[in-house]
Amino acid sequence: MSYKTLCEKLIHNKIKLQGKITFADFMDIALYDSNYGYYNSQKRIGATGDFYTSPIVHPAFGSIICTQLFSMWVELKKPSPFYLIEIGANNDRLILDIREFAKSINKKFFHDLECIIIDRSKILESHNSPENFHSIISNTIPFKNISGCILSNEFFDALPVNKFQIKNHIISEIYLTVENNELKETNLKLHNNELYERITELYSESLNNYIGEINLSIEKIIKNFSDVLKKGFVITIDYGDLTEKLVKKYNNSSIQTYSTHTKGNNPYTKIGEQDITSDVNFSQIILAGEKYGLDSIYYANQSDFLKTNGINCWIDQLNKESDTTTKTNNLGAIYDLINTNGLGHLKVLIQEKNTTVKAYNKLERHQEMVGKKLPMQTTAHLNIAQAKYPHTIVENPLW
Repeated sequence: MSYKTLCEKLIHNKIKLQGKITFADFMDIALYDSNYGYYNSQKRIGATGDFYTSPIVHPAFGSIICTQLFSMWVELKKPSPFYLIEIGANNDRLILDIREFAKSINKKFFHDLECIIIDRSKILESHNSPENFHSIISNTIPFKNISGCILSNEFFDALPVNKFQIKNHIISEIYLTVENNELKETNLKLHNNELYERITELYSESLNNYIGEINLSIEKIIKNFSDVLKKGFVITIDYGDLTEKLVKKYNNSSIQTYSTHTKGNNPYTKIGEQDITSDVNFSQIILAGEKYGLDSIYYANQSDFLKTNGINCWIDQLNKESDTTTKTNNLGAIYDLINTNGLGHLKVLIQEKNTTVKAYNKLERHQEMVGKKLPMQTTAHLNIAQAKYPHTIVENPLW
């Protein structure tokens, strides 16, 4: 038969060989196959791509993150070095904006800030790191006992997930088979003990005909974070919500697709040529954190996080700007970041390990922004080619 894409052919061949595959297997090939997967094929970010993320919208995003990191550095008694590790970074836009604003906050903080971006993508091989800024191609964080912060932005939402259904108090897993040369979902008895444990700790078996997803890599990733940190914080920014909110919002899966900035819900078309995501279950991340010594101290949407940390100061500055074009472009970009119908709806989770910060108000220090010049939007923010984790397949990956 003829296949619409080579990635679709790979999936059909794997099913013919094995008889069936999990949705996680399907998603892994569709997104991350080293030759034909979505993230390894073409440019996907920006106005001419399929989606965009906060770091490429406006440098205010990275600058606000920077003020949060400064607060963490102070609360940790100004360790030198203070490590900032961004996972799934793919490119350096967010780190560059953070470092640039760090110069204006405090010279010692900038000097102590040791930035590392980690991604499975070989695109990092061509990355030229400035001082205190390193890149590592890896599927895990190869450090131990550091003081600092682990940061991710839209990392978890595109990781492969297993699909399941709860119906009549019975949990089944959703597999893919081929019927009449078409991919078909089929429910089979749940045999994966780890999947069963994750489902039952998060969802009630009394749910009526509920279809959801579980990311089985979260447990390993959060354990890796905890192993890396001797003392410090984890900032996770992503689409998703807590279990109870996800159950109310979705009854038939949160799987979504994106192509040319158009949202869809059929992952079985344009395989390898459209993005596939699922809403992140932050309850799962919080529970995993509790198991491995990461205590949650903050959870809110991105809009509230940015406002809490002083972005309104810069909106006020822009409203006084005399250049109409500069004001319009930058205000529009900033409003994109805080629009709760868009990027502002992302959730921000902050966890701590072995610090004295048990309440978030100890990290609220946006006075560092008072009097600081607003970083303006540049062509780098408008035209970045890639920013969302085109990982390659590697053996035994954590994510």
